[in-house]
Amino acid sequence: MLIDQYMPHWEVRERHQLRIRASAKDVYAALRTTDFGSQPVVRALLGLRAMPAAVGAGRAGIRELRIRAAQPITLASFESSGFRILEERAPWELVMGLEGSFWKPRSGLRPVDAAQFAMTPVPPGNAPGVWNFAVAPHD
Repeated sequence: MLIDQYMPHWEVRERHQLRIRASAKDVYAALRTTDFGSQPVVRALLGLRAMPAAVGAGRAGIRELRIRAAQPITLASFESSGFRILEERAPWELVMGLEGSFWKPRSGLRPVDAAQFAMTPVPPGNAPGVWNFAVAPHD
């Protein structure tokens, strides 16, 4: 998988799998347009994660959080908040990455240079994060 090229060593790993009765092309297209926030628990968790930074920014931060909460959460949304597509092999696989201090209330997410991601040391106090989507045929 592509993720292994960008994150060969890791401390935390999480995997999920879902079988879908559709072509790889259709599944991949849906991945690119899916509103991940259509699931209330996902929207709530992402909102909770964003809350400390919003509160820290005062009224403007809370207002921005309310505006974002009303919008769909798509891969494009993640890209606008710092994730970068590191590599894509449509319609089979997509890997995204970013850096930050994920364990802190204000994680300081940092966009990364896709070409240098696997080769550049992470600045002190940060960690890399990689998110991989793969579509595989199943009988």
